[in-house]
Amino acid sequence: MTSSGDGLIGGRYEIGSEIGTGTSGTVYTARDTTLGRTVVLKRIGVAAGGGVVDVARAEREAQMASQVNHKNVVAIYDVVHDGPDRWLVTEHVDGVSLATLISERGAIPPELISPVISQVASALAATHAQGIVHRAVTPTNILLTPERVVKLTDFGVARAQADASLTQGGLVVGSPAYLAPEVVSGQAATPASDVWALGASMFHALTARLPYDASQDLAATMTLIVNEPPPRLDGTDAISRLVTDMMNRDPEARPSMAQVAERSAPNSDAEATQALDALAIGAAVAAADPAPTAAFRPVSAAPPRRSPPPVQPQRRDPQKGPNRAAWIAAGAAALVLIIAGFALANRDGGDAEDTSAEPEPTAAEAAPEPEPAPDAQPEPEPEPQGPDAGELEDFIEDYLSDAEGDSQDGFDLLTPEAQNAAGGFEQYDAFWSSVDDVNVEQSQGDQASGSVAYTFSYTMDEQEQTQNQVAQVVETDDGLRIAGLS
Repeated sequence: MTSSGDGLIGGRYEIGSEIGTGTSGTVYTARDTTLGRTVVLKRIGVAAGGGVVDVARAEREAQMASQVNHKNVVAIYDVVHDGPDRWLVTEHVDGVSLATLISERGAIPPELISPVISQVASALAATHAQGIVHRAVTPTNILLTPERVVKLTDFGVARAQADASLTQGGLVVGSPAYLAPEVVSGQAATPASDVWALGASMFHALTARLPYDASQDLAATMTLIVNEPPPRLDGTDAISRLVTDMMNRDPEARPSMAQVAERSAPNSDAEATQALDALAIGAAVAAADPAPTAAFRPVSAAPPRRSPPPVQPQRRDPQKGPNRAAWIAAGAAALVLIIAGFALANRDGGDAEDTSAEPEPTAAEAAPEPEPAPDAQPEPEPEPQGPDAGELEDFIEDYLSDAEGDSQDGFDLLTPEAQNAAGGFEQYDAFWSSVDDVNVEQSQGDQASGSVAYTFSYTMDEQEQTQNQVAQVVETDDGLRIAGLS
């Protein structure tokens, strides 16, 4: 972080406390020494996973954010040039996030969440009218102010709908738990994608559980979002039906954001205020985002695997009862009990005459138990191919150590395609030559997909940073190499 000689950002803003981390870096409170008010400073113009400011990108982000002037959108005050950095100066909202409310209250009733949906949808409808897609609608970016006004924040990953960089370098940006299937599969984000994200956020609020939990296995979660029916609410009230419509797999079938605002609006302003008052009772101010904004590779509708995929739990519609596999399993268990009970009842009394009426035996009871084939052997399970989870995790630790020690060594561990995606050695070196104290916080390898999800920390410009990444690892004649980093 740089500043002018007087210690102020842009000669005007005095940095305060750190309040969070966005896709472009750390977010701070600051004091505007000219107007004497508290603002928020956010460094912009840094691509996900990078460390070099793209001035054109910074200017574009600021211009798009400033185009939206709406009471339910956090206001943009200024863009500050400070050395190589570009800072977005925004309204400071002394409120509570929806993520905090969910964490503290649990499931929120439909009648209390309806004004939240309506106000956020109004803000997004105005955003879409400007040709801008937000792309980061999550409970953490929805704030409730002391004045009982709902505010939408964080336009750090927003894009103009016609912008060709909606997916940059093959990456998908957003919070995985709330991303629409078409975005996860690599298609461009659209207003309909924001509709899904708002619906998924409201699913979380109404149930106190994430629609998709990406904390354990990101690759498996992404595959689930693309290929499986979305989760459904049990309720039949108007809000639950609306959320179901918003989370339609077909983007064309989802309501527009203006329709969402209309369908969720309370009957009166007084009713909305009463609901927001009830919602905010006892609320704290800080909470962590359960599904942080990240960048990762899209998945296809039928992603290839190098070995048979592990058996995943069957997802089902809660309104349709247990799935077919569960019924088959239950039926098989019942059949075993029937046969066992029948054999036990007749073990010692085969010659005794029973004068009571006996029902005709069922087909299952009458059928003799099959004799096992003497030479039959169970088919061996196919051996997993490629490096196992531990080897993948060790490789990533070695890669990060090499990249920190000598950026050329790290660059050599990328495939040619990955080297190109990184912008060539010059851009790769610009990042790695400026970081120190790299440390792997956690990692999880997946042998089936050949990927490693990991979190690492480092120091840049005397500021500690943390990144979440997914590496796609392949075997080559020269050993393991990274085919993609996201």
